Amino acid sequence: MMLVLSIICLLLAVVCLLLIVRLRQNRRQIAQAMVVLEDIGEGNLDRKIVVDENSDIAALCFRLNEIVSEIKQ
Repeated sequence: MMLVLSIICLLLAVVCLLLIVRLRQNRRQIAQAMVVLEDIGEGNLDRKIVVDENSDIAALCFRLNEIVSEIKQ
């Protein structure tokens, strides 16, 4: 019984670590996107937000890039 509980605790710890890593990646990508958006807000419409297409925020960033391109035209 104790072995089963130990294994469950270990698995939960691994899941928590994976979630923390994913959260840190998302926060880093959002911070990078904010820097680009600040630059766009200052009038530099040539900037693009670059993220991994598998990122949690990829769809948002791709759409923001499209909007900026439409404004630029």
